[in-house]
Amino acid sequence: MIRGLSFLLAVLLLNACFSERSEEPIEFEVGRSESLLSRSQRRARAAQIRDAARAAGMTEGWLLAGIADAETGMSHCHSELTWACRGPASPDCGGGPVVAGAGDGPCSLRQGGLGMFQFDAGTFEETLARDGERVLRIDGNVTAAVEFVTRMVVRSRYISGVSTEAQAIAWMNEVRVGNSRWDPWVRTVVHYYNGCRPSFGCWSQRYRHYRDHTSGVFEEMGEEFWEAPSEPERAEDAARVVAQSFPSAREGMAVAPGEMVAGSFEIANEGTASWSPGAVFLATTEPRNRNSPIAHETWISASRVATVADAVEPGEETTLEFLIEAPMTPGEYSQYFNLVREVATSRPPAPTGETCEHSFGGVYADRGCSASWQCCDGAWRSGTGACGECACTDVTGERGCMPELPPEESVEERFFEEPGDAFMQLRVIVDSPTCEEEHDWICEGNERVRCEVGRGERQRCARGCEDGACVAAPDDADGDGHNTSVDCNDGDASIHPGADDPCGDEIDSDCDGIAEACFTTAREEQADAEPDAGVDAGVDAGGDAGVDGGDDWREDPDYGCSASGSARSQGWLVALLCLLGWRRRRC
Repeated sequence: MIRGLSFLLAVLLLNACFSERSEEPIEFEVGRSESLLSRSQRRARAAQIRDAARAAGMTEGWLLAGIADAETGMSHCHSELTWACRGPASPDCGGGPVVAGAGDGPCSLRQGGLGMFQFDAGTFEETLARDGERVLRIDGNVTAAVEFVTRMVVRSRYISGVSTEAQAIAWMNEVRVGNSRWDPWVRTVVHYYNGCRPSFGCWSQRYRHYRDHTSGVFEEMGEEFWEAPSEPERAEDAARVVAQSFPSAREGMAVAPGEMVAGSFEIANEGTASWSPGAVFLATTEPRNRNSPIAHETWISASRVATVADAVEPGEETTLEFLIEAPMTPGEYSQYFNLVREVATSRPPAPTGETCEHSFGGVYADRGCSASWQCCDGAWRSGTGACGECACTDVTGERGCMPELPPEESVEERFFEEPGDAFMQLRVIVDSPTCEEEHDWICEGNERVRCEVGRGERQRCARGCEDGACVAAPDDADGDGHNTSVDCNDGDASIHPGADDPCGDEIDSDCDGIAEACFTTAREEQADAEPDAGVDAGVDAGGDAGVDGGDDWREDPDYGCSASGSARSQGWLVALLCLLGWRRRRC
């Protein structure tokens, strides 16, 4: 009797084991409960799945949405499916937890699938180690799902002719409800995604479950919703920030007064036009062309940071490197940037061959309603108003047109509309350094510093620092264009470097440190002393007569070798000097 009961128990146990394996009674972790998503929220979530799938190359996003709907009702956050377990926090859930599976035991074990696609490698930590923290975000969860189903299609026994991931994507992009690929797709999902095989007792129910959720979400949103949109028309000038070496505006950049920081923006050309040096610039915005408080002297101007170094074709990337300089005054400074294209424009010629008639106040006769030229009182004038307005003026009480024309050539600024004026931002936080010993202004190189109530203050002096004060800019009181750093008399405009300096007036008019004296010869002094002598008759001290041409130093008692009144009495000395070569002229 005992042997019989033992045998019967053994048979029952074996039957239970094999029955459990064949039936595969694994319950859906969260898929059987209704999501808290509203109809509009479901549509928004379906759009997120569609767009993320499309970014990964999969045009039929509804195939993925069907899986997510079967698993979690497309819920990704615990707040959307509150009966489930709480997973790790996600920024897409407002910092709250993602939904976690509840079929692997108590929630305290922190195990089970994560997110709307229920990725599960064991514990939460093991899942994140395998799939990455990207699965906590909606787009990352979808991207991971695309990767998973792609590998799933490659190894599926229900699909033939697919051996690469690219072929798998192409195959899925041809799946339609009811076509030849529809049944192989559903079978593949049930087998490889859920783990239920055709020989298991769960097969029929789960086949219907995934099939109905997938076709249902397709019909719920409509065919047009899932269709891949045509490639949007790209703007001529558009950019995208790839990376930046400066701290983000959210973090802020703490710097000392006057500190210089080097950094860069890496930017991609997302438009259809190429960028060239001298045409595309990094400019300040908010407002546009604002003189930046963090501009450095290496900038092109206070509102133009730099231009691209080389040509940048559409699809290429470039790096704009530059310096910023913190203001000397403590505070918080925010600066926005955008790219701007500068285009040289020419004024179009005035229209010809058309009737120029209108009623005052503005009807254009210009074909196409151009704002470049307007018909004002029967004459073409350069337009300055919007379409339908006339550039006429009534200053004199009579209607007339503005005679001023814009320059024939000018520069037009075209700020990039994509992504806009606020797409690059730096936030600089200038803080006063702390100090211990209070003191008034003192000089430190070309800067002056002081300490008051434990807070330090520093100022940069452009012209140096002396005795705790910045050297003031030199004056030019007389307005002669030369300041006191070079002007030796700033009260007289006729005195400055480079001015004429007449001799003999004892005034240093050209500021070279010398008051020019006048130098005259003895003959000139004699002529000045005897103004009535007229032409020199050439009567020398020895009584010889002759015409003096001004060159005969031998006959001049004050010239040549004679130091006395008689040249003949000193002839021997003259001859000796000539022989010794002390004089260059022949004696």
